[in-house]
Amino acid sequence: MTVRTPISRLGIALFFAVFAAYAVADERADGRAGGRAEVPAAIDASATQDAALDRMTAHLLRMLPMDRIFSQVMGEHREELEKQLDSKKFACLQDEISADAFRSRKRADVLRFAIAKPQAFESGLNVLNDGAAAMIVNIMEASLSGKEYDIGSADPDSMVAFMSFAYASEHADLRELSGFGDFNKPNASGAALEAMMNSLAVDISEHCSIPPEFFK
Repeated sequence: MTVRTPISRLGIALFFAVFAAYAVADERADGRAGGRAEVPAAIDASATQDAALDRMTAHLLRMLPMDRIFSQVMGEHREELEKQLDSKKFACLQDEISADAFRSRKRADVLRFAIAKPQAFESGLNVLNDGAAAMIVNIMEASLSGKEYDIGSADPDSMVAFMSFAYASEHADLRELSGFGDFNKPNASGAALEAMMNSLAVDISEHCSIPPEFFK
């Protein structure tokens, strides 16, 4: 069972979206409106911290909907899966690729990120809130539907935020956390997404006692 095809398609879609956006982002940057709801500089209160962590987790899960991608792949290979896996392993696999399981993993990753690099977490959440996340979601939805996203439909704030996410050095760790690679290289984003998915497949195979080769 391979996850290569949907991941490669998403990576390519993102690269060309960034390429198209680059030509218009500079023109819009100077006219960017204010009024952004800032993330608190210090996350002291437990409720505020949880809300910020949940917000970034939600953004990242929507930007890269791995549960939907794995569900699509499983649907395409269901007969093969049922033949090669016993009922216990099959049930374990289904549990591990559920939306709840992906949310739990990503929430833990986001928490580690926030603790290790609080400033990068704060600036990263700001840029996602500013529209970068929403624009990537639109690109992903279009790609998963076999369509091409219309860059011209993006509002100026989202465009600037998207370009910041894609290229700003301060968001390099966020790009790694989200599963996206170097947007300066045509194949890097797709490769990063594929590597993330394959790493996840290895984790699932260990937890469910399924040979890693099964996912290739």
